[in-house]
Amino acid sequence: MSSIIGQRVPPTQLWRWSCLQSPSTIFLPFPIHRKKRLISQFARQSHPYQSNGHQDRVRAIRYGIDPLKPAPKKRISNAFPFLQFAGASLVPSHNVNKIVPSTVGVPWTTLFRASLQSKYWLEAEETAKGFIEEILGKRGDDKPQEYINAATEAAVSFGINVTPMGDLGRMIFLTKFWVFVFLSDDAADSGNRAIMIPLGDELKKSAESEHVVYNTLAKEAMSYDMDQGKRLMESLVFWGTAMQEHGPEWSPTLEDYMDYRIKDVGAGTVSRAVEFACDVSLSEADRKVVSCLQPLCDRHFILTNDRYSYAKEIVAEQECGAAVVNSVRVVRRLMNTSDSSAKAIIQQIIWDIEYQMHAEYERLSQGGVTTPQLTYAQGMIASMAGNKFYSATCPRYARATEGSELHKDIYKR
Repeated sequence: MSSIIGQRVPPTQLWRWSCLQSPSTIFLPFPIHRKKRLISQFARQSHPYQSNGHQDRVRAIRYGIDPLKPAPKKRISNAFPFLQFAGASLVPSHNVNKIVPSTVGVPWTTLFRASLQSKYWLEAEETAKGFIEEILGKRGDDKPQEYINAATEAAVSFGINVTPMGDLGRMIFLTKFWVFVFLSDDAADSGNRAIMIPLGDELKKSAESEHVVYNTLAKEAMSYDMDQGKRLMESLVFWGTAMQEHGPEWSPTLEDYMDYRIKDVGAGTVSRAVEFACDVSLSEADRKVVSCLQPLCDRHFILTNDRYSYAKEIVAEQECGAAVVNSVRVVRRLMNTSDSSAKAIIQQIIWDIEYQMHAEYERLSQGGVTTPQLTYAQGMIASMAGNKFYSATCPRYARATEGSELHKDIYKR
């Protein structure tokens, strides 16, 4: 899609990922023969993988990107303790595995001492593959296996790391949700409204049958919790509408750029997905209590993705003429400096944001907040740690970064 979870790519079919992967990768458009599936097959069903040992280990890690060597000058030993110690976390430990990236070879210069990953990553993989085949079947498309694999990897790795808190049922739903997000803009090129995100007030004007996948997912989301599901799906409509707006060719300040990108990359949808995964419903009064944390997380999300995706975007610019929409490029132009200096500036801003996040979380955790409010705060911080881990291990980013592949003995653990 034109803006896929924190990065901008040419609006081409996903199987044509010469811009998104290494220049030497070639995909063959051969047909895939598959059984037809119905959306109802994947809605609120008991998943066959209940316990077969995989839930106690993390998903295989192949890449570890190190965009900038220096670490923050000052470390805080007790920053975000709930990421390290189960007893300090309101996120159910039986739903997540803790990853200490530095112990598995992933460069990790951040205040986050660990990241959380859903234990249901294998179920997510199976769900994603089946749902992608189902959606493609509705389009009458026979995509190559590389397309299915790439789309599965993108949706699964994002979901299990950025929104890992949910139980099995909610993680299966969120997997389908992220699959829909990743594929819907690809459908815009063909004009197939059945699998597109509805824009603005299209839902009121169009027949229910015109947005089949969205409407089916909306019903499923609201079957878990009416308010949580409604807010999540409404945030997706807002995001889809925002992505149709043409961004500014020039940002006079970094703040202007981030104000635009918050809408463009779907930061609001991520926060609603965290709320859904954590199974918390926040009132407007609740949101005011955590209102200082939200913009910090939004900016951390944007800058982290920009920091890790920049090399890939440069390759896409050189080989495909794609526009570079990235904070590193903004800082480079504003400061009339080099890429390396601009990257260092962005990295320092990220660290500064993490210190502010730590201070705000300390304030919230010292009392005077409700359990749902603190659960949401922990969920958002865990989501930002997960986004960093996702970005540091994302194959699409790593293939443009020399030396990012880990030793096989490490990533097969």
